[in-house]
Amino acid sequence: MKIAFVYPAFENLGIEYLSAVLKEKGYDTYLLFDPQLFEDLFLNVKFLGKIFSYRKEIINRIKEDKPDVVAFSVVSDNFGWACSYADEIKRQNPNISIVFGGPHVTAAARNVLSNWFIDFIVVGEGEFPMLELVQALDKGECYESIANLGYKKNGELIINDPRPLMQDLDKLPFPDTDLFLNANPYARKEYNIITSRGCVNKCSYCHNSTERRILWNKCGRFLRRRSIESVIAELKERKQKYSFNTLCIWDEVFTYDEKWLEEFCEIYKREINVPFWTFVHPKHITEKTVKLLEKMGCWEVEMGVQTLNQDVKDNILHRYETKEDVISAIKLFKNSKIRLVVDVIFGLPQLKADDYIELIETFNHYRPTKVQTFWLRFYPGTDIIPIAKEKELLTDNEIKEINEGIPSRAAASGGSKVYKEFQKYQTILTLLPYMSQKRISRFVMNFRANKNIKVPAISSWGHLFTRLFDLKNRNDLGGRRYKGRMIYFIIRKIFHRGSKNEN
Repeated sequence: MKIAFVYPAFENLGIEYLSAVLKEKGYDTYLLFDPQLFEDLFLNVKFLGKIFSYRKEIINRIKEDKPDVVAFSVVSDNFGWACSYADEIKRQNPNISIVFGGPHVTAAARNVLSNWFIDFIVVGEGEFPMLELVQALDKGECYESIANLGYKKNGELIINDPRPLMQDLDKLPFPDTDLFLNANPYARKEYNIITSRGCVNKCSYCHNSTERRILWNKCGRFLRRRSIESVIAELKERKQKYSFNTLCIWDEVFTYDEKWLEEFCEIYKREINVPFWTFVHPKHITEKTVKLLEKMGCWEVEMGVQTLNQDVKDNILHRYETKEDVISAIKLFKNSKIRLVVDVIFGLPQLKADDYIELIETFNHYRPTKVQTFWLRFYPGTDIIPIAKEKELLTDNEIKEINEGIPSRAAASGGSKVYKEFQKYQTILTLLPYMSQKRISRFVMNFRANKNIKVPAISSWGHLFTRLFDLKNRNDLGGRRYKGRMIYFIIRKIFHRGSKNEN
C-alpha cells in the first residue's frame, strides 16, 4: 500500500513521525512537496507565484503514481491550500482515499469532514490512528472503531472519541527525516527535532489551548517530554548520517524544566555540540538557564512578548509574565552571546496607541536582536474567540468562517475592526533593530506629541528587505532557509526538473 503526503513550504515533523510509524510496519510512503514560491508572509507576489507554481507537477505525479492514500497535515493557515489540492485530486482520482489531520482538523473536525472530497480525518496525535486506518484499508477490514478517526457512513459524519495522550514519547520511532530532506536538499545542513509535546502555558490564541481541552482526559500529562537518552540517541544517529551543522529545537518552551535542561546540557555539549535555535518564554528565563543555553551553543532564541499591557496579558491572552519578566529576559540575553528575536502581536483587543509606543520605547532601550510583528490570527476553538466576540471584534458569521477555514481579513488581522492607525507602529517595530536608538527616540517623541503622524505600513517587500538584510549575518537561520528554498526551487523550475521528490 502506498501513501503520499502533500505539504507546502517547510519541513513538518508531524508528517515525519507518521511516515516513520508507517514505514516501520512495511508501508511505502513518499512526499510531494510544494515550495510555495512567492506565496508567503515575507513575499507574496501573485503573478510570480503562478509562474513558479509546482501544483501541476504534483497533481500529475499523483495521476501517474496512483497512491492508495493521499494525506494532508493542516493548520488553519494552509487549510484552503490543502482543500484546493484535495478537491482536484479526488475529482481526477475518485478511488484514492483522502485523509486530513493536524491542528485545524482537531479544532474543527466536523467542519473539515463535511467537505465532499475528504474521506477520513484524524483528530489529535495521529501516528497510531493513521497506522490503524492504513492497516484496515490494506486488509479490507472495518475501521469504524478506531479512536481519533472521523469518517462518513450513509451520509452521516462520525467522529470517534480520542484515545488518551501517549505518555511515553520514547516509544515512537525517530522521525523519517529523509522524507523531507530528499525533497529539499538545501536544508540538509540543519536538523529539526522536538523533545516534548504539549505546552506548560495556556495562551488563549494558541492551538495548544484547544488541544488541551479536546484531547486531554486528565488521566495523564498534557505536557510530556522525551528522555534525555532518547533525544541524544536521535541526534547522534542523525549527526552521523547528515553531518548537520545547525539544530532547530521546536519545543513550545524549551527551558520550562531547568533540572532537565541542566542534565541535558552536559551530555549535549559532550556528545553533540552543534549550534542550535529554539523557543523560550520570559517566565522561564533565569540567569542560570541563559548560561546553560550559552554553554550548549545556543545562538538564537525566539521569545513571545506580544504586548506589555498587563491587563491584556492576564485577562485576554492568559499570559501571566510581567513587563519586568520581559525586560529581565531581554537583558539576560543581551549580556550573553545569544541572539534574541521577540514576537509582537498587533490587533489585540483593548490596545491603544500608547501601548504600542511603550513597546517601541522599551525595545529601543533594551534592543533585542530582531522584532517580528504579526497581526492577531483567530484559530478555531481557541479561547480568545468568545472574548473577541464579546468585544465586537468578530461577528457570528466571521466565527463560522474561521471554523470552516475560510480565509478572511477578520481571521488574519485582529477581527472586523482593522486598526490601520496602528500599522505605523508595526513598521517602526519591524525596522527598529536596523535603525539607531537616537532615530527611534525621535519617532517616539513625535508620536507622543502627535499620534496622527503618518508612517507607511510595512509591506511584503519591507519584510523581504529585513530578511535580505539579515543574510549578512551568517547566523540568521531563517534568512538562510528562506534564501535556500527560493534559489533551489526557482532553478529547478526554470530547468524543468519537475517535482519528482519521493525518497
